[in-house]
Amino acid sequence: MDTPTLRQLIEPRSPTRPLTRLVLCEQQNDWAIAIVRAQRRLRPVLCETRSLCQMSDALELSPRSFLGIELTATNFESILTTLINVSRNYPQAVAVILSSRHLRKYEAVLRQAGAIDFLVSTRRLPTLLEMINRHFNLHAPVPSSSAQSVWQRLPWQPRRDTTDAGNVRQ
Repeated sequence: MDTPTLRQLIEPRSPTRPLTRLVLCEQQNDWAIAIVRAQRRLRPVLCETRSLCQMSDALELSPRSFLGIELTATNFESILTTLINVSRNYPQAVAVILSSRHLRKYEAVLRQAGAIDFLVSTRRLPTLLEMINRHFNLHAPVPSSSAQSVWQRLPWQPRRDTTDAGNVRQ
């Protein structure tokens, strides 16, 4: 039996293929679990990968993605190359490094290569969630009409008449 590719796994779930996803590349799923527990609404846009190659495939499908990349003792050079490629080829994507304290010596170099943050503990989860939310808000889908755009910016939710979807009752 053939193993399905990442493209085959993602495409059936999302017929509209979102341009913005949360792509986590980590061997353990510590960060993924923490993120979903804290904000369940991120689960549908979460794509977990176990290799940089799979992460690149996911980024190709969703070029505005927010990337969380696990740094280990053995993958520094690969991540450095990946960050440089992301910065050059996917200007709307951002990457955060997920690591441990003993690898902090790589932080400055990885930030220069394009990482927007270097997190060493899930205790920094609120900071990560804030960055994710900001990124998704920046790349929110464009409303299909000007009326819809106005309603989305209002501080209250409109009450729609069930008989006529175009009319809004005050």
